[in-house]
Amino acid sequence: MKRAEIKYPKNKNKEKKNELTKLFKLINKSIKLDYFKRREMIITTNINSFESTKRAFKELTLQKKRIQKLENNSEENNLRKDVIGHATKFYKQLYKKKEKTRMHWKKKLIINLE
Repeated sequence: MKRAEIKYPKNKNKEKKNELTKLFKLINKSIKLDYFKRREMIITTNINSFESTKRAFKELTLQKKRIQKLENNSEENNLRKDVIGHATKFYKQLYKKKEKTRMHWKKKLIINLE
């Protein structure tokens, strides 16, 4: 709340800017500290309970792996060409649904305006 009050006034003076920078630095430090504490906790629990660092580092990875295969009904697609085809079908269906809802809301809007 305080951050929003400081960040969005129309006329900022030097004191407000300094207060904002201090607040941003404090937030960044607390985020880093929280990240390192969480990381340390995960590593220690995995080493103590499973005696495995590999498992701990798997749990700590933040990025997601690329999809290696997709299931289309009962078929499995391992080839890149098949995966791309399945993904395009999925997104076509997704955007068709959005277009239908847009048309529905446009019709409602027109009816309400009349």
